[in-house]
Amino acid sequence: MAKFKDLGDVMQISQDSYGLEEAYVSSHIVGKDRGKMLRLDYEGVGDAAAINERLVKALGEPVSQLTESSDGSYHKEFTDDASYVKIFFNRTAKEGKQNIQLKGATTSLVVYNAIKELASSLITTVKESNSVFALMTGHSGLSLRSIGNIDHTMVESNYNPKAIEGYNHITQCLESSDPCGRLILLQGPPGVGKSYMIRSLVSSIKSTFIVVGSDMISSLTGPAILPVIMGCVNDEDKKPITFILEDADIALANRKKGDVSHLSGLLNLGDGLLGELLDIRILATTNAEVMELDPAIKRPGRMCQHISLDAFSAKEAAELYASMAGKKIVTKFKAPATLAEIYRMAREDGWVPETKDVHDGQSI
Repeated sequence: MAKFKDLGDVMQISQDSYGLEEAYVSSHIVGKDRGKMLRLDYEGVGDAAAINERLVKALGEPVSQLTESSDGSYHKEFTDDASYVKIFFNRTAKEGKQNIQLKGATTSLVVYNAIKELASSLITTVKESNSVFALMTGHSGLSLRSIGNIDHTMVESNYNPKAIEGYNHITQCLESSDPCGRLILLQGPPGVGKSYMIRSLVSSIKSTFIVVGSDMISSLTGPAILPVIMGCVNDEDKKPITFILEDADIALANRKKGDVSHLSGLLNLGDGLLGELLDIRILATTNAEVMELDPAIKRPGRMCQHISLDAFSAKEAAELYASMAGKKIVTKFKAPATLAEIYRMAREDGWVPETKDVHDGQSI
């Protein structure tokens, strides 16, 4: 079985440094005429033996296998000259079946269709999930690395009615092929629920989400971002690409006070021809309580929604706390409190939130 042939030293360096998954991404970027990268992302419950047999038929024997914990969970990696697939067999579910998480990418339509058919026939309650990727830089340039899948339900009591109204508008707009704007801004001090709201959006909207740290925002302005974006495009799924920009103050500030290049890159991605053709959306956050936004950002047709979040009043905080921890426990709020502070106090007094399965991030 050929694996990453004809790429020489570049592939060897990447494989030695980062592993097979990074080597595959590198091969796609530097290889010639390799075709469009098609991403694979499935999860559910299935028969590990049957699934493994089908993967071997499609890709050959696994190139690695690793047991990850005492409960017998393990993963396998499969590669050929056009594909990389990693599958996780987690703890045993009902009737002897296991929880399955399959991730990967391929430039072969034959392999893509084979894996898709495998998932639909052998993985029960298949959910093509919204993976969240991080934009990273390494020896081979910019790349994406999966940081997990999120299953989070919006708790409306965590926000005021105006914020919920804005959230509902965002969900409708993100699901629309003709959004009222491609830029969304969540503003407010730390702890007011910006991250909670983003998790809910990621869980409920069909999109490819890419997290861009504040130190990586400048990467959005150069040509190196184009191969990364094109690698996310899948003609069958036709999902939009949503960039999540954390602490994006540098790209949002008035051009009279900030760096013009960052703002230009942001506007070109979200509102230019590239943003329209590839259906790119931008979800930006800022901790600044007061910020002078550049007028270009607020132009009609550009901004989908600008939600400002703040701490709860003492009365609102007490009511939310009581709904979580139980009214038998008396806690007096004498000053405004953030959502994070209310949750912390409830936990300290014995409240335990409902837990859901959140899959650990893995490289693909």
